[in-house]
Amino acid sequence: SFRKIVNLNVLNVVPNIEGNRLRDTIVKHIGRILAPGGVAVITTRGKDVLTIKGEHGPEPDSRISSIGTYQKGFTKQELEDYLKYMLGCSKIYIQF
Repeated sequence: SFRKIVNLNVLNVVPNIEGNRLRDTIVKHIGRILAPGGVAVITTRGKDVLTIKGEHGPEPDSRISSIGTYQKGFTKQELEDYLKYMLGCSKIYIQF
């Protein structure tokens, strides 16, 4: 296990769609390997991803760029709720 984990702007480039819940898997692994009392720093992009050129993605507030990359925009509340749900904890500190 690890006392400190850093995950910077990864979750927003990983699709989380039926049949491929890769984002959920990543967050579950973070929770699994984080030591009790440890700290995980997790950042994502916000709604600014909606300005990139491309098509709407499969999730709300997501885009597939013109070069085929995936971006999901998160609000502060959405990220907090998602992490609390996935990690089964009530203490999440979000800084935007």
